Order: sequence, then structure tokens, then C-alpha cells
Amino acid sequence: MFTHSNFLLYILWRNLTIRGIWKKIKLDVEFGGIQQTPWGTEVAGFTLTGNMSRQNWHSKWNTVLESGGILVSDMVTLICEVELMNEVETTVLAE
Repeated sequence: MFTHSNFLLYILWRNLTIRGIWKKIKLDVEFGGIQQTPWGTEVAGFTLTGNMSRQNWHSKWNTVLESGGILVSDMVTLICEVELMNEVETTVLAE
């Protein structure tokens, strides 16, 4: 599901499968804009961010550090930079 949050922000709900377990996660989507490449194609940029708990997928491994902290946090931050390109149809002329 894809919903509009405000001017350039959207919310994307998708299923994420890890170790055979699927859960619905929320990703915040920021539209970065559209640019034209030197080759004439249009590229749209997006940044997707979200958080997830490892324990939701039964990932509990960890170890204690000498300082008393833990090695792996339960919360994982997801950050994706995505570019989508509009394909340009090309025509080859016969000689």
C-alpha cells in the first residue's frame, strides 16, 4: 500500500520476509525529484527509510562486549537510495 503523507513524502507498507517469516513494515519514501541524464533519459530519485526489530523475525543472537554493551542492536535502520529510469524507445534506420 502506498499513501501520500505530504508534499514530497509518501508512506509505503510492504511485506518483508526474513528466515521464512514475513511481517508488514512501514517505509517512509521521500521523492528527490526528476533529472535528465546526459543521454536524454529521465531519472526519478527516491529515498526510503524505515526501522524494524530483529526480534520480530526471531533473530536474537547477540554477545556482550568488554565495555558491558551489546554487539548488535535489536532495532535495525533500513535506508535505500533508489533511482528509476524512464526507458527511451530507439529506432534503428536501415541503410
